[in-house]
Amino acid sequence: SLGATPARNTYGVAVNNMGPEGGDLPFIKEEDYQYFSALLEEVNEEEMTPEEAKERKIMKLLLKIKNGTPPQRKAALRQITDKARLFG
Repeated sequence: SLGATPARNTYGVAVNNMGPEGGDLPFIKEEDYQYFSALLEEVNEEEMTPEEAKERKIMKLLLKIKNGTPPQRKAALRQITDKARLFG
């Protein structure tokens, strides 16, 4: 029908609901999988060392900057610059 809204994938916007946080991560492209595949693993973040938790947070932010929607990119970039000293 004329007034129907097309599906997101019609526009090439991928939806990734595989993230352990309920799908708040952008789609991981095949060529990026070797870098970001650790984010798809189910882990208990309370059992991680502070260094592992920090690395995981940085990976999430980098993935959002690389493959996220414009608002995700903007928020992740702001967060990574604001916390640059904390991240090291």
